[in-house]
Amino acid sequence: MNHDTQTFAAKLDFLEDFANNYTQPMDEGQELMGEIAHYLSDFPDAPALGHHRKVVCAELIWNHLGEDHPIGAVWIAFMRDCVCRINDYNTKG
Repeated sequence: MNHDTQTFAAKLDFLEDFANNYTQPMDEGQELMGEIAHYLSDFPDAPALGHHRKVVCAELIWNHLGEDHPIGAVWIAFMRDCVCRINDYNTKG
């Protein structure tokens, strides 16, 4: 198995473990979406996220911000990654 395949498989295993064992507070997804929405309103070109993450975040926010159902563990992991990228970009720039 080549290195890229091993890395991808390891990431999938981590994500599956996270999704299977994650117990989320009801409002965590909403808080993460709020942080990302605030960032996108300040920086519409979203340099910290890149095009694809920006599009996915915008769809998540459009479809789920303010709803009272929990956000799935995979989307929580995605949004955590986005918030980390935003924070890293802001502290470096």
